[in-house]
Amino acid sequence: EVVTKLDLEYSPSYWTKRFTVPDDAITNHKKFTLEESDKCRQLFRCRLNVPYGDGKNEKIDIYGDELPDDAPIYAYIHGGYWQFLNKHQCSYMAKTLVPGGYRVIVIEYDVCPNVTVEKIVEQVQKAGLFILDFAAKTGSRGVSFAGHSCGGHLMMSMLSEEFVQQAGDNIQLIKHFYLTSGVYDLRELRHLQCVNTDNCLSLNDENTEKLSIVDNDYSYLKHASITFHVLTAELDTNVYKEQNYHVGKLLDRCNLKTKYLELKNVDHFNLTENLTTNEYELTKLILSNVNS
Repeated sequence: EVVTKLDLEYSPSYWTKRFTVPDDAITNHKKFTLEESDKCRQLFRCRLNVPYGDGKNEKIDIYGDELPDDAPIYAYIHGGYWQFLNKHQCSYMAKTLVPGGYRVIVIEYDVCPNVTVEKIVEQVQKAGLFILDFAAKTGSRGVSFAGHSCGGHLMMSMLSEEFVQQAGDNIQLIKHFYLTSGVYDLRELRHLQCVNTDNCLSLNDENTEKLSIVDNDYSYLKHASITFHVLTAELDTNVYKEQNYHVGKLLDRCNLKTKYLELKNVDHFNLTENLTTNEYELTKLILSNVNS
């Protein structure tokens, strides 16, 4: 329940201009993304539920198997405050990206309260290594990772020093990181019932500091060739915008190639929903990087 001003800052559905009832933004997002994802399963050759680990939900879906082996990969980590959504309803961007030349991979992970956020980070790291290995074996020209909302947090958490060491030469396959309205600092939201109801995220003093990546030093990535795209929505919450701006500056300070873009006239939800259309600025950006 949204009660305080801070609750409001962590409730993007209250900031959209498309809906007068905030819950309608979320209901519409789920309906839209599932319908568009269903279409993609009809449109393209898919490999569904490919295991990247032993866990029940440690699976990926691959869209665009009709593309050549060396096709670049776009790997997506969905949002949902570490608690909601799944890969089945989050493949909608394949609609534009597969015809544009990308093999699209959508990552599934366990959600809270069934597991901790730390466990989710471990799963995403495992999935990331699996995808890089898959890319190397198939001769893919490169891998882009994208994450929306808490998916942005999971992307940056994935990219730990240990992950880079484990990836070895495969780290050079990562070309682009699309950080799409990410939430990166868990210290405030830990105390909000509207996000962390009855501490379903299992956060405490110690792990909250560790999981908040806003002060991390990513300078160990300077030998990689990743371009970081920090993407925000004009109609998103002030806190989300501030955290994204902060992360952009952080990556800048680490001397990493960073681009910052605020997309006009979109909210937290159609920031990604609009990837189903070729006319959208972000779709154009991603497609323009298909060979870079």
